[in-house]
Amino acid sequence: MTIDDPDSDSYFESLRARHAGRRGFVIGNGPSLRIEDLTALKANGEISIASNKIFLAYDQTDWRPDYFTIADIVLWKKIRGEIHRHVDLVHLQDTFGKGDAQCQVRRWHCVGLAGEKDGSTQDFSGDVAQGIYGGCSVTYVNLQLAVHLGLNPIYLIGCDHCYKGEDGVQRDVPVQAGVENNHFVPNYRVPGEMVNPAPLNLMERAYRHAFRYAELHGIAIFNATRGGNLNVFPRVEFDELWERKADK
Repeated sequence: MTIDDPDSDSYFESLRARHAGRRGFVIGNGPSLRIEDLTALKANGEISIASNKIFLAYDQTDWRPDYFTIADIVLWKKIRGEIHRHVDLVHLQDTFGKGDAQCQVRRWHCVGLAGEKDGSTQDFSGDVAQGIYGGCSVTYVNLQLAVHLGLNPIYLIGCDHCYKGEDGVQRDVPVQAGVENNHFVPNYRVPGEMVNPAPLNLMERAYRHAFRYAELHGIAIFNATRGGNLNVFPRVEFDELWERKADK
């Protein structure tokens, strides 16, 4: 059920092109992410978008994301009672209830799954006030938010695109977390915990939609993740980004 939230509509309108002309970072929570990467973003005044349990890094760095999102209903139900301890504002899909969250909540409209319709090749929204496409990963949501904010270029970090122990999973069918560590901290998930799986084939399909949209609209998206398996976007070295900035 979609929640009628006119305040969210006007809020997302207010974000349009807010950071036009700036570069920005979309942060995944994969095992390649380093705390010092986040500290570097803080030190250089970079705009960043992060999600889910990124707050597990907060006791190791004074970096905080400019925008925080959750696109996983299973996770949201687990942490909504404590999220106010970590963030002041959370961005959610409009089908998620606020529950007992004690912080500000803004909801985007979900307009479908990227690639769900036969023949579609650009299921990517550059106007999140109108809605956001799902991509079986909050990173796909965050890319659309980054474009709406006017960020260009956009860099991905911590997006390893690899989930050990989750072969053959189905979309929206929770599975038990295994002992494998697929995130930047070992306690991100508890073995046996029910979690939403990562259908890599659907995620990759969505990323290809993002690539096509960006290519047609003059937006540069780079993958600055150390290693990993996401090769839809051109690769750059994270540590070289500061040298490039200094040269400008």
